[in-house]
Amino acid sequence: MAGVGTTIKGLKDIYYAKLLTDDAPDGGTAGSATYGTPKKLGHAISVEINPDVESSTLYGDNMAVATETKVRSYGINIGTTDIPLEDRAIMLGHAYDSVTGAVTVKGDDKPPYLAVMFEATSAAGNSQYYKFYKVKFAPSQQSMETEGENTNWQTPTLDGTAIARSADGQVYNMVDSSNASAASLVSNWFTSV
Repeated sequence: MAGVGTTIKGLKDIYYAKLLTDDAPDGGTAGSATYGTPKKLGHAISVEINPDVESSTLYGDNMAVATETKVRSYGINIGTTDIPLEDRAIMLGHAYDSVTGAVTVKGDDKPPYLAVMFEATSAAGNSQYYKFYKVKFAPSQQSMETEGENTNWQTPTLDGTAIARSADGQVYNMVDSSNASAASLVSNWFTSV
């Protein structure tokens, strides 16, 4: 994951929290969003963020006179050392039996919206904290192979799409730990959304 204007050298602490409500503003009433308790996934391996950008150029007098750029959504891919079955079931909308630990996958399962949070460490020694507010993951390709002479680690990934929250139009928030004013935000980054 490369940041804009920052050299990233590390990644840690991927958390998710279920989006419970996302109410748009109504007349004079402000919008609101509520979330479940954040849960940590396995150790972070990778995060890829890919904006889906639409660009349009207006031409007049045989030249470009204006351009407009709009980000429709963000593709987000997370990779960890482990996604426990219960978390995978929650993230993909599958049924989970807490007694047997079995996950049942049905064709009409509907993944919920989630918040996704993580910390990227920079070459300068500070950290950048990211919080995407409304992400929906989809089942992604899995590959497995037999163990041979050398260990070939096969770690889980999930592909999702982040969109703007209805409550306030926010897609994500990013804070840099080098900003002393952000200390209160950073200290509670993974405890609530």
